[in-house]
Amino acid sequence: MTCSDMDSQLGVCMLIPSTQLGGAGLQARQLARQLIELGVEVHFITRRRRGTFSYEEIEGVPIHRMPTIGTGVTAAVSYICFGLLWMLRNRNRFWIIHCHQPLSPATIGILGKVFLRKKVIVKIALRGVQNLPLPGLRKHLLRLTDLFIVLNEESERRLQEIGLGSIPIMRVPNGVDVEKFTPVSQDRKRLLRDRLQLVPDGRFVVFTGRLIPRKGVDVLLRAWRELVQTIPQARLIIVGDGEEAPALQQLASELGIEHRVHFAGYQDNVVEYLQMADVFVFPSFAEGLSNSLLEAMACGLPIVTTDVEGNKEAIVDGENGLLVPAVDPTELSSALSKVITCRSLADRLGSEARRTVVSKYSLEQVAERYIRVYQQLVADTLLER
Repeated sequence: MTCSDMDSQLGVCMLIPSTQLGGAGLQARQLARQLIELGVEVHFITRRRRGTFSYEEIEGVPIHRMPTIGTGVTAAVSYICFGLLWMLRNRNRFWIIHCHQPLSPATIGILGKVFLRKKVIVKIALRGVQNLPLPGLRKHLLRLTDLFIVLNEESERRLQEIGLGSIPIMRVPNGVDVEKFTPVSQDRKRLLRDRLQLVPDGRFVVFTGRLIPRKGVDVLLRAWRELVQTIPQARLIIVGDGEEAPALQQLASELGIEHRVHFAGYQDNVVEYLQMADVFVFPSFAEGLSNSLLEAMACGLPIVTTDVEGNKEAIVDGENGLLVPAVDPTELSSALSKVITCRSLADRLGSEARRTVVSKYSLEQVAERYIRVYQQLVADTLLER
């Protein structure tokens, strides 16, 4: 795709507290990189944290870090003030303000709309809707949004229930780089296992994500204790770090499965862990639309995950993955056993998972969809002027 004449003047100011902010930060960075490749000018406005530069480009994405004073409310207010000042000074570099969080980024964006007559988009994930504090002033500000972006049907329904008026709500999924996250041959799997210092044989199940309570890794460990009693050659690899890491390692020891579970910690090369694996497991209690899930699907892995809203957005039970009730280690163990022991089922689910991602969730498709949204908002702005 090449940019049209309208695209040549299309600039976007993206607001997020940190481009390292978990899945939201990762998705925002990937989207920005893809938009830039498609000819859109993108600038990130984030908070400056200790040890970072006030400005740098990461993978071609300009990141402007605003100074923050103190902590808590003081830090948020200073981020809002300095972010708004940057937008005032650089008003001719962008048409659209794209906020990746409904709190201080949205406040900056909406104030930018008021003072600069720009269009503002606010993206809200499911947990953002669930945890959205709405005192009078914030509710009034959010009513000035031009468009809300949500990831799934439940988020759309909950946002409508909050009572923000008739602001349009659009569902736009997260995207994944289907060229980077791609299936590999069995020979390549063995080479990757050797590189990662894992045994070459056995059946590997991998989890990737933050180790926080809602990811349900404690349930996974209890399911794993049941599973290895009948499939002793199965190996579980947990990739990620977080507040729950010490407790989960202790739980694995208490369950007597510490030698059947490998805690890999935080890894930059997540794609290699996915490509070396046979199965992906994702026992989360609540999701918007997980990057980890989409990446595993893109790698052609059979998926076993929970039947919560965000997961059901991408996975159809029995077609491109298996869905199990959340917080049910027995059902999780049973589903994992099916895909570990039945190669034909695993191959079919993995192929369909890859097909689903390529057809609906590729990063390029998602970026092109955002460009169409931006174009329409720019056209509306020009008409209003």
